Amino acid sequence: MNPGGSPGRSIAGDPMKKKRDRSFALGVSAGRLALISGVAACFAASTVFTTCDCQQRARPAAVRAAVAAAPARRTVEIESLTVDYLPNNATTRLSDMGYSTPRRGSWMRILIQFTTYPDWVDDVRFDCYVLLRETNRRTMLAGSVTCVNVQAGRRHLASLFIHPNLLERYGRRVEAVAVECHYQNSPVTDYSIPRTNRKWWQEYTGLSDTMVNWFYTPFLRDGAQRYEQIKIGRQRF
Repeated sequence: MNPGGSPGRSIAGDPMKKKRDRSFALGVSAGRLALISGVAACFAASTVFTTCDCQQRARPAAVRAAVAAAPARRTVEIESLTVDYLPNNATTRLSDMGYSTPRRGSWMRILIQFTTYPDWVDDVRFDCYVLLRETNRRTMLAGSVTCVNVQAGRRHLASLFIHPNLLERYGRRVEAVAVECHYQNSPVTDYSIPRTNRKWWQEYTGLSDTMVNWFYTPFLRDGAQRYEQIKIGRQRF
């Protein structure tokens, strides 16, 4: 018997107390572990959500930038640019004089082949520049043609012509040719021969309205069959 204590019980060596203390210690450790795990999980989740939120915020800006840049890439593209000469076999009826007379010389034709991507293009304008050289003199002729109601597709054709008299006056030697394409009143692309990154046509003062579309040439019937519909306006040679 222990003085002042219960019979058969030892406080220092009480096995039940040790078991309770051990259970309490294990419980505290598990609680702390759960707390630490919860904090870590919350931190990881907040990091992920913050990253996703930043991505979500950044994505619309990237999409807007892509959409803003799309018209310049996917509206109209010039496939090729060629220059040739068409003999003038047409005759002009001078009814007031009572006879017909053939015009001499050949017309210069600038042929533009292009691709359009929108389902329909209301109008697309091609500004053309031809640099002619006669001995030491250079002359740049300028003109434009507007195609309307163009359906999406490749190998569309547009053309501009230079009258034989202009070639006789300023020379038939072509030094360079360039075309600028305008869609919705904004330049979208250009094409030049020979190919160059230098916009040489901006360095000259061209003779405006020195080119005409097929409507004002002897090739009227051919033009209506081969080329895209064009906007007809007042033109002069």
